[in-house]
Amino acid sequence: MDLYENCTQCDSLEEKLNYLGGIVINKLKSSKDSFYEKPHYTSDEVCRYLNISKKTLDNLCSGAELRFTKPKGRRYFLREDLEDYVRQNRQRSKYKNY
Repeated sequence: MDLYENCTQCDSLEEKLNYLGGIVINKLKSSKDSFYEKPHYTSDEVCRYLNISKKTLDNLCSGAELRFTKPKGRRYFLREDLEDYVRQNRQRSKYKNY
């Protein structure tokens, strides 16, 4: 595996380091941002997204509080449904905005 096959200017050590640094930075940026932009999620990902346990997720699904689809026996959740769930459970502040 050649890490530098797509690099047009990797003749010196400094150019190679800059090239690899750019790859690492792009991967770090995209991995954080892309998780919350996915169109659908698995059960494990929903637990991470909502910061809840698997049992809590099971309770939300069985109580019809959270919509999901189940093709081939595996639950999938749409991002829009997760956002709606979060919005519906928003608490009002006891302080007035002045």
